[in-house]
Amino acid sequence: MDPDLRAPVHARLIPAIVASRGLLRVNVTGNAGAGKSTIARALGDASGIEVVGLDRIVWQPYWTPTPTHQREALIADVVERPEWIVDGVSRQVRGHADLIVFIDLKRRVLLWRCARRNVRHLWRTRPDLPDGCPEALIIRRLLRIIMRFPRDVRPAILDDGSRAPAFVHLRSRQQLDEFLGELRAIARETESYSKATASPTVIPRLSLSMATARRNRIDRRAAVSESTRPAA
Repeated sequence: MDPDLRAPVHARLIPAIVASRGLLRVNVTGNAGAGKSTIARALGDASGIEVVGLDRIVWQPYWTPTPTHQREALIADVVERPEWIVDGVSRQVRGHADLIVFIDLKRRVLLWRCARRNVRHLWRTRPDLPDGCPEALIIRRLLRIIMRFPRDVRPAILDDGSRAPAFVHLRSRQQLDEFLGELRAIARETESYSKATASPTVIPRLSLSMATARRNRIDRRAAVSESTRPAA
C-alpha cells in the first residue's frame, strides 16, 4: 500500500496525493448514514470524475432488491470504465478500486445521522434512490444494517483496504469534516482556475495537482474525439 495513504492521514494532504498519482477509480464506502454520498459528490466536484451511487443499482422501486445476476452485471459495467467514483458497499467494486475511502464512524453517531435524514425523507424518496423508496419503509432493515455492520461488513472492507493500491480510513467526525472541507475548497479553486487566464502559480500547491489532473483528462478526451472525427 502507498505509505502516504496509510491512516491516519492529514485530510489536507489526501486530495493532492490522489490527484498526483492518478487514482481514477475510487470507492467511497461505509455504514448507513456515514456520509458516503456527500464525500463522493465532493470528490466528483474536485476531480471531474463521474459519481455512481450503488443505491440505484442494488434497489428497485419500493425497496425491491435487484436480482443478483442483474446487480452484478450493472456493477461490472461501471467498474470496467477507465475512471469512476462509486458510492456504496460492494466487494465487487472494492476489488477494482485504485482508492478505497472508508468512513468508519461509531454506531451511535450513525444512528443519530440516520434519524436526522429519516425525518427529512420519512415519506418521500431521497434523490439518490429509485422512486417509491421513502425511509419509513426501511427503518427496521436500516437499524439491522447499522448494528450488524461492524461484525458482518467492516472486516472485509479493512481486508480489501489493506490490499488496495491506496486506502483512506476516516475514523472520526473531525477527520470526515476536514476531508470534506478540503475537497470542497479544491472544487472551488479548480473551478476558479478553469475560468482564470492568470499563471497557474496563483493556485495553491495543494489544488494544483488536482486541477492539472482534471485538465489532462479533458485534454485526453478532446484528443480522442479529434482522432475519431471523419476526415474532411
